[in-house]
Amino acid sequence: MVGRGPLRYTRQRKGEVEDIQLQLAALRQRVARIDRKYDAPANAPPRPTKPSAAFIQDLISGEVVRTAHGEHFETAKLWERHRRHGSVDIGDLYELPEDLLGDRKSVV
Repeated sequence: MVGRGPLRYTRQRKGEVEDIQLQLAALRQRVARIDRKYDAPANAPPRPTKPSAAFIQDLISGEVVRTAHGEHFETAKLWERHRRHGSVDIGDLYELPEDLLGDRKSVV
């Protein structure tokens, strides 16, 4: 040990030694129970894996959409008008013109 000097053992009474041995035995049993809890069973069947698209569909409603650029998952969420998106009230976004971003068909 750094900075502590040599280890020194002192004599203990017989009762104290037995008490320490009982504590160590109890501690060993406790550690063994914890080890058994986290040991993986040797003959456990492998966990089935699902494709990620099936996983997301189990969590929320929506559908997989195919486009020219690939597949993606779409879901819809309706938010209350009093909520905020960043620094803007969602109610204020409703008042924006529909063609704000121009002709979206030419983008896709």
